[in-house]
Amino acid sequence: IMGPQYEKARYEIYQNSQAYNEGMLRELQDLKIQYLSGTDEQKGMLKSIIIHRFAVYDISRLPPDLQSFYYNIR
Repeated sequence: IMGPQYEKARYEIYQNSQAYNEGMLRELQDLKIQYLSGTDEQKGMLKSIIIHRFAVYDISRLPPDLQSFYYNIR
C-alpha cells in the first residue's frame, strides 16, 4: 500500500519534471497573451483564473516577463 509520503514524493518529482515546467510556462504565457489582448470585461474574468494558476507554481522559476506580469495584476 502506498502512503501519503510516497504520493507526496511522487508529486514533487512530477513538479520538477521538464514536461510539467514547460507545460506550466506555456499555459501561463498563453494566459498572459489572452489577458493583454482581451477587453476590459475579459480581463476581469481572466484575472482570478490567472492569479489562481500562478499561485500553484513557484514564481521564482518564471522568466522575468511572467513574474512582472503576475506582480502587476495581483
